[in-house]
Amino acid sequence: MRLAAVDMGERLYHFQLFLDGGLERVVACLGVDQRLGYRLRPGDQVSLTGEVVARVSDEFPLWVRVDVRDAAGRVWSFVDKAPVFDAAVGPEAVLPVVAAVRCAVVRTVDDGDPGGPPLVVVTTAVDGVVAEDGTDQFTVRGEQLRYRAAM
Repeated sequence: MRLAAVDMGERLYHFQLFLDGGLERVVACLGVDQRLGYRLRPGDQVSLTGEVVARVSDEFPLWVRVDVRDAAGRVWSFVDKAPVFDAAVGPEAVLPVVAAVRCAVVRTVDDGDPGGPPLVVVTTAVDGVVAEDGTDQFTVRGEQLRYRAAM
């Protein structure tokens, strides 16, 4: 038996494939929903999806502006070194580029939609990262978050 993995699109799903020894047939497939809104607990370490939209400085280390949209649709901008945002971006990269702002869950919020995931309040203060206006707590949709390894 051999194993293979497939991540689709914006990493909303992860598929684990179990192949026969000759790699000719799929014996089984396991799909895992990567959206986190239903399972998050206060203190969980997560990454909030955003985009590098501009270079602030091309000198080493590269400083970038990352935009993140909250649950209400407001865009928040963060400026820091590219590695802080797990962004694979260099001076020649075509923007926008996917980025992630490291966060911790503060709490979930029941938005009154019984069929959907709750909203999640996160803080970016875990890495000392704040929006340009100094804000460090944001209410976002659960599907904007991914688990990250605790640092």
